[in-house]
Amino acid sequence: MDVEYALVDELMPSGTRAKTIGLYANGAIVHNIEYDLATTPCENVMDKKLCVYNSGVQALFPEDDLLVQMKVDSYIGIPLWDSKGSPLA
Repeated sequence: MDVEYALVDELMPSGTRAKTIGLYANGAIVHNIEYDLATTPCENVMDKKLCVYNSGVQALFPEDDLLVQMKVDSYIGIPLWDSKGSPLA
């Protein structure tokens, strides 16, 4: 896929946080993280929306510290839901 980061998240019971169940960063599988969804593009994905930002994603989500730390410029998020509307991990 030629990406620097890829992750699969699980929505936490609170509905306001996510935890990665798979995290790839800079060529390696790394330890999972947990983070708040508010003010992140991932929050839109959890609302069952496909999210594509070809560039400038940091400017659109300036409060997302992870985007800044990872120097992310573009983003794609794909929601996965079962037939009952429950999020899939």
